[in-house]
Amino acid sequence: MTVIKTVSGLFTAILFAAIPVDAQTSIALTVTQSSSQIPGTLGTGTGSANCPNTVINTSASFTVTLPSQYRSIAQALGDGYFFDGTGIGSGAGTSYQNGDQCDAASGAVGPETYSVRFTQNSFAIQGFPDNIGVGAVNPNGVWHVSPTAVTYNGPYFQQTNGPQIGTMSFSINGDIGVGTDPSIDAVEIVPCPLAPCRVQIGGAVAARIHFTGVAPEGGTSVRIFADAVWPSNAPTPKVARFESDSVSTTGATIDVPIQTAPFLFPVVVTVRAAINSVGKTAQVTVMPTPLGTSGPEATARVRAIVDYFGNGVLSPRVSASAASDLNTLRILNSLTSTDPFLAAAEHYYVGANLVFDAPDSFFVAALKGYGLVDAYEVLKRLGLQPNSNGLPGSAPDRLILNWGEHGVFDALLVRFGPTVVKGVPKKP
Repeated sequence: MTVIKTVSGLFTAILFAAIPVDAQTSIALTVTQSSSQIPGTLGTGTGSANCPNTVINTSASFTVTLPSQYRSIAQALGDGYFFDGTGIGSGAGTSYQNGDQCDAASGAVGPETYSVRFTQNSFAIQGFPDNIGVGAVNPNGVWHVSPTAVTYNGPYFQQTNGPQIGTMSFSINGDIGVGTDPSIDAVEIVPCPLAPCRVQIGGAVAARIHFTGVAPEGGTSVRIFADAVWPSNAPTPKVARFESDSVSTTGATIDVPIQTAPFLFPVVVTVRAAINSVGKTAQVTVMPTPLGTSGPEATARVRAIVDYFGNGVLSPRVSASAASDLNTLRILNSLTSTDPFLAAAEHYYVGANLVFDAPDSFFVAALKGYGLVDAYEVLKRLGLQPNSNGLPGSAPDRLILNWGEHGVFDALLVRFGPTVVKGVPKKP
């Protein structure tokens, strides 16, 4: 039997940073957990990136002790307390081995001793001695806490500053109780009839903030932010903002209007609400003014995007940086990945990079640049567009092809000079 090993060693420093003191009351809890983890990340098998995700499921019944200074688990969690309980549980999972062969390796254990450790933003479950389990942190806020459960269902992070490595859900059930201080339970964008959430030009949206706990007399003060998800190399456009950077409420929810302004392409905005630096987030995409992909206005929009990221300059360094930034923005969601103007600007710099990275021969560089740009368009039209991020790509469009070829031409001009490039057609 193959056993999938836990990655809880990553969390030793986090989970044992606090030491339980003055334990008084024992509380019985149960937990169920399920995770789906991307191949090649820590704790998966030896299969390649083409294999299915590693899946781990665990469950346990366990007890924790509540110190006398707290009236409930919820209150203790709100104070940053660390719970460490032991009980009996079981686990099962499947990973994939041997590179592209993706040989399935399944394992199941239990009943056996299980340890469950959790704070308001970390969670680990681990069996002994067979060691099927997982560890997770929540870098964007805290777990959902209700009087009867601590729950989470969303992106899976193994480290606070690490990448998302899959999806995770868990539910710790029992007498969780209520806290005394208010906290933010969730933030959502309203209205949001479509996914991803978006706001069209002239539309109106708000951040709806949900609270748990009891607001003090005079209300709860909440800090609110609206920031574009943006790479560091280009100026960040201000496409969304709140009228004030804080609000106060005594209710269980509050709707705060978001003021938006369209940009040259869809821009993803992260909305965050926080109490004492602990908060929750939601995202909304601010859509540009609708525009067709033919004619001088379409050309002007792509030129504006190209100049925004290149500042009117083309060089190997500028081209590489701009292509990276534009790719980062395109893979945020299905609205950015399919925008033809953003795609055209990225293709411009990709075409330029093909020339800058080619051998020092005009003919080789031109053949590589034009050949690969045109070949990519052919693949798209045949429905064979390479796509490794799971998002839909832009539809085949002459605008995108023209700007890819335009990037090749401009890079040839920069690298070899106008005399050598003379006679090569320029597009668009």
